[in-house]
Formats: sequence, C-alpha cells, structure tokens
Amino acid sequence: MSGGILFVTYGGGHVNMLLPVIRSVSRRRSVTVLGLTAAGKILERAGIPSIGFRHFVQPHEDAAALDWGRRLAASLPAGTVASEESIAYLGLSYADLVGRMGEDAAAAAFLAKGRQAFLPLGVLRRIIDRVQPEMVVASNSPRAEQAALLVAGERRLRSACLVDLFGIDELPWVALPGYGNVVMVMSAPVRDILVAAGRPSNEIIVTGNPAFDVLADPDIPAAADQWRRASGLNRRIVILFASQPVPGRPQINLDVARHLAGIAAARGWSLVVRPHPNETRPVILPEGAILSDREDVLATVLQAADVVLTYNSTVGLEALLLGRPLVQLGIGMPIESAPYAQLGLAQLAPMLGDVEPAIIRALAQGPGIQQSLMLAGNATSNVVAVIEHIASNTAGS
Repeated sequence: MSGGILFVTYGGGHVNMLLPVIRSVSRRRSVTVLGLTAAGKILERAGIPSIGFRHFVQPHEDAAALDWGRRLAASLPAGTVASEESIAYLGLSYADLVGRMGEDAAAAAFLAKGRQAFLPLGVLRRIIDRVQPEMVVASNSPRAEQAALLVAGERRLRSACLVDLFGIDELPWVALPGYGNVVMVMSAPVRDILVAAGRPSNEIIVTGNPAFDVLADPDIPAAADQWRRASGLNRRIVILFASQPVPGRPQINLDVARHLAGIAAARGWSLVVRPHPNETRPVILPEGAILSDREDVLATVLQAADVVLTYNSTVGLEALLLGRPLVQLGIGMPIESAPYAQLGLAQLAPMLGDVEPAIIRALAQGPGIQQSLMLAGNATSNVVAVIEHIASNTAGS
C-alpha cells in the first residue's frame, strides 16, 4: 500500500458523506479507505474495500494492547463491528492513551470519557507510515479522524477536512488554523461559525454535504404525492414529528406526540410520527397519528409533510434542503449542536405550549426559510474538485 489518497471515516453520517466522494475519486486516483468501527460494514455493503485497525496489529509488540482490547470489547453489546476489529481498535487506542498519559491518568480519562478520551496519534502514525499516502481526507470526528489529520500535519502531507453538519461540537479542533489544508462545509452559516471561532476564511470552502445530493432526485415530489394519497392525506395539512432518543426523558416523545395529536385533531390536520432508528422502546402512538417506519423512504415522507418538527436531528436539515418549513423542539434536549433556530432556519418551540404557535409561524413563512443553505445536488462534484486541486499541488501550498 502506498501513494494515493487515504480516506479516514467513522460510520453513520460521516461515511455516508464520503461514499460518493470515494467512488468518484477512485476513478481517477489510487484510494485507500480506513473504515473505523461501524463504517467497515457500510463500506463493504457499498462495494468499497477498506482497512481497519486490525490490519496494523503487530502480534508480539501489541500483546498488552490486545489484552486491553479484549477486556474493553467484552463490555460492549453485540453489534455490527467484527470482534477482531473491536479488539484492535479499542486495544491500540487504549495503549496509545497509556503511552501518552501513563496508566493511572489513562484509566482515569477512560473512566470519565470512555472512547471520547482516545486520540490515537501513535496508531495513525503507524497507519500513515505504512500506507504512505500523498493526501489524507477525513471528516470532523474526534478520535481517529482527528488523529489522522494531526499526523498528516506532522508529516507535511496534504489534507482536507469535511464537516458533515454544523461542526459546533468539533470547533475546538476544526476551527484551528491549518487543521487540514482546507475545511469544507455545507453552507455559508457554517463557514461563518468557523470564522468566528478563529479559522481563517481562506481555509474554508463552502461545498455542500455529498450525503444530501440524493435530495435533488427529481422523482421525490411524485413519490411524496403518491405516499400522501396512499395514506389518505392528500387534502390535509400534514405535520411530521421526527422523534429521537432524549437522554433521561423516555416519556417525552409520547408527551410531544400526544400534544401534537391534540393540535391536529382541533385544526383538522394529520400527524405523522417518524421514530429515530436508535429508538429501541416500542412506539406508542396517540389516537389518529400515523406511523412512518423504516420501510418509508425518509425523503419521500419529508417532502410529503407541510411542516416538520424535530430536536437536533439531521432530519431537520434534510427537511430544509427539501424546502419544508421546520420547527425545532427544545423540550428536554440540548439543541446547541444543531442551531437551526439560532441561524434563522427554524421556528423554536422551547416548551410544549410554544409548539402550536411555532407551527403556525412556520406554515406562514413557508419554504423560503432555507435560502441560506446550499441546495443539494452538486456537493459531491464540489468536494471532488477541491480534493483534486489540493492533490495536484505541492504539500504546504
């Protein structure tokens, strides 16, 4: 393995953002993908070869690290990450923590922060020195993605960081000058957030988020009309509640749904509830509400709604990109990491009593509220163009 571009990504929204970019770049250049934790399976399903921490284990030198990894992995629930990769990832990351902090401080840091205590610089040095890429591309995650970009800086390699959403939680490192040759963001408001936090404006490029390019599919409106007809909603105002787990408040989503059902019944509207994939509790619907489950394409249901309500979920951003008015719920959930209302992209409802007026305002304001967001459809080509430009120039330029 040598040369080309090294992509480093965790699972979820990060790997989904990079998938179309990796596909496009791999048609032109040699590509290596480090798929961290759950990203490995997603990449495999997409037909993209990837490597993991397990490929860089040195059996004798890493014996103690693997012992730590086995102990840490034993406490994890069964999931989509192969046992060998979990042991290698946890063990090598913990060994790096011990190497940088000492055993006592590392144990205290892991006890306080869990895996968020990791910054496996030593592991990424090993990986980058073995792969010998010409450029490193990663998203804005902490831990291994952060380590990859820091090591790229140490090695004077060209690099780029992609911010998937607003980057609020990641500002302590993404806003640092020189954290990657450039940082790519989804919209002008995110650029302004980074500039205010200290990142030079000439290091920020507004590209959009490639994960949302699918929202430009011209067939979505017709699919939404069909879904409304099939659900008996064609002539009614539809309010969509996209719920998500609220830490420490297991009852709050049912309370919100019941409140919305009352509003809908009084006004002759229809309520659709879309649970988050990570909600493990059985979904209890109030009378008159319609369940949208995973069998329904999310973009179709969002397009079918007249107004969307959520807390800090990415669903809110997708709704805005589809031109749907948004109400941001501040009920029992910190929403600073997704400042839809703060940026003027949504109506805020901090309490249950604020929900109905917020819906009325959102319906009156209509779809023009998302004009400051970059429209979906061309983000992948924008990101690829930036990567190609950087990769074609000398390091440090």
